[in-house]
Amino acid sequence: MAAAERPNNGAAVKTRPPPEVQESSQEMEFWRSDSWVDIWAGIPLRPPSEGSAASLVRAALLPCSNVNFPQITEICDLVASKPSDCPEAVKLLVSAMRDGYVPYRKKLKALTITNEMLYDQSAVQCF
Repeated sequence: MAAAERPNNGAAVKTRPPPEVQESSQEMEFWRSDSWVDIWAGIPLRPPSEGSAASLVRAALLPCSNVNFPQITEICDLVASKPSDCPEAVKLLVSAMRDGYVPYRKKLKALTITNEMLYDQSAVQCF
């Protein structure tokens, strides 16, 4: 049986984008994200509230931003002083790390922030 004729037994098959679309294209990042899947499923998109730890995480994970130590410190301080901010911030970090289509640069930023957050016991419980 030829490879094209073999059934995939329900396994997900990844296809390559057309040549005019780069695999690492920043324009494609949103369309491959969990957020897009939620929107497509009809779940309303709620951006994090301004000044929350989640909004700082979201800003840090943007393609045009560079994560620096003062940013990470501010996120960790907010999570430590306001534990109610932690679950939403953790959700953003975890979704960035587990989404297979997210660029490695974004995953590395999420991992860096997560690593620093793990020094706070209350943040550890959110993970």
